[in-house]
Amino acid sequence: MKINFTKKQFRTLLDLVYAGNMVINSTKYDNESEEHEELQSYIFSFCKDYGFEELVEFDRELDKYYETREYEESGILDFIDEYDDYIFWDQLVSNLARRDANNEVVARAAKPSAEVLFRRSLELEKKYSKEFEKNGLENVKVLFTSRRRA
Repeated sequence: MKINFTKKQFRTLLDLVYAGNMVINSTKYDNESEEHEELQSYIFSFCKDYGFEELVEFDRELDKYYETREYEESGILDFIDEYDDYIFWDQLVSNLARRDANNEVVARAAKPSAEVLFRRSLELEKKYSKEFEKNGLENVKVLFTSRRRA
């Protein structure tokens, strides 16, 4: 099979492959997904054909293509930072809302329904979202308590 790309499409493909590989492998320090790494290197190997040789470099020892500093400074990290920021706030809101809804509802009923928990979580998510949009982390405090183990 052969797939043809315009120069612009290929450049977009580079960003998608790089970002996808980063998401998949960024938390796997000792256990990277080789198939994703290899596919990224393979796609990067076509950069010269499309006039993007400055975006990648070949490491002879490892027999792989890697992104250059120029590629990283071309805007791809801005997309990744934006994604990371979105995920941070989304997960913070969601986790706090679930935790607090569970604590509130369980305190009122021994066996709360999933629907009651879900509705209260949504209410709290709206509340936390508004707070974080307005104040960021300014009003967040972490209380360290020692818990006794039974």
